[in-house]
Amino acid sequence: MKFFRYVTMSLLTVAFSASADSFPIRPMDRNLAAQSVKVLWGRPASAIEAADLDGDGFTDIAAMSVSSNEPTADIDLFIAWGSAKTPWTKVTQFPMGHFLRVYSATRDTSSRVIAIGDWDGNGLPDVLTSRGVLMNQGKRKFTMVAMATPTSDILLPVALAKFAGPRPSLVRGRVDGRIEICETPTKCQVLTATGIETYYVKDMVVADFDRDGKPDILAGLRHDDHMNSYLWLSSNRWIKPSVIANMGPVDYQVGDVNKDGLLDIVAQRTESISDFPSYTDLWLGDGRGNFAVGQTIYNHDNHNDAAYLADYNKDGCLDYLQIGVDIPSVGLRLGNCRYLGDHDPTRPSDAGWQQVPATGGIGVQCLDLNRNGSCDLIVRSVGGYEVGLTVILR
Repeated sequence: MKFFRYVTMSLLTVAFSASADSFPIRPMDRNLAAQSVKVLWGRPASAIEAADLDGDGFTDIAAMSVSSNEPTADIDLFIAWGSAKTPWTKVTQFPMGHFLRVYSATRDTSSRVIAIGDWDGNGLPDVLTSRGVLMNQGKRKFTMVAMATPTSDILLPVALAKFAGPRPSLVRGRVDGRIEICETPTKCQVLTATGIETYYVKDMVVADFDRDGKPDILAGLRHDDHMNSYLWLSSNRWIKPSVIANMGPVDYQVGDVNKDGLLDIVAQRTESISDFPSYTDLWLGDGRGNFAVGQTIYNHDNHNDAAYLADYNKDGCLDYLQIGVDIPSVGLRLGNCRYLGDHDPTRPSDAGWQQVPATGGIGVQCLDLNRNGSCDLIVRSVGGYEVGLTVILR
């Protein structure tokens, strides 16, 4: 069995974390609170995930990044290790293969390209991607297990969810436009294709949309099938997806926006220049897998895919955050438990964003990094030499 050695990287002050899970996480050192820090590794970063991967009680970070060696590029998965005083200064690098195009490899990726959880049932959290899985052996030792799939020029979405078996399954989008549910790296079920099978799955969310206690799968494609989304309901045994017409697959964010106890979907519209969606729709759910547009928002900036839905101001209502490459700030629409920001039903779309000073970026996440109950910002920053992550702790 082959294990990977540490690769200590030269990083500036590092601080970033991710969503809470079933593994305990200890609070960060208080000296790290109330500051803005940068993680500059010279490569565009993917969305991040984190958990206590080595069992020491501190948050460890998982992120993917692509090299810039044209005409091909290397994709790597990094784990930055948490500690009491100097967290995330030791980084282990795991090679994940090659890409053909550098810029698009992370620029247009889903907000969900990494999942963390115990897939093999040994009680330790594994790091899952659509290309391969780091199987956790304990004591910072991992085995990389490749997934048998056609390769692509972009990072594809992945999730971990419990279906029928005793252990959770890996759910992933594929480059041929199909969704796959895998119990093991070699035991997978391919679902009915999402419309046109020529293009890769752009985004994917696994959640219980019909309230039967079982996971459903929402996904959409890129390019020719860019104005439809597809929903596999557990009540239909995931056999044939229903079509949600005119729900763009650029970026899905899911949560109960209007506080009726039902899941809603915030989806950006796909346009002819898909990198620069101008509008976002709030689709209100009825709890049976049906959705209707309840609000349309004019976007904050160019290139807004990879937005985020979270309770930013801790008032119990979900808020919506976007980041673009032109305006050096995070756009924020504070929700009121009915809509995302102010809503004028007489207008075709709602405009106006609050500005949170930051830097231009290709994605934003809002997570409680320092475990103080506040939502901290992680911007996938670009421009000049500041390529990597910019973190604003609150």
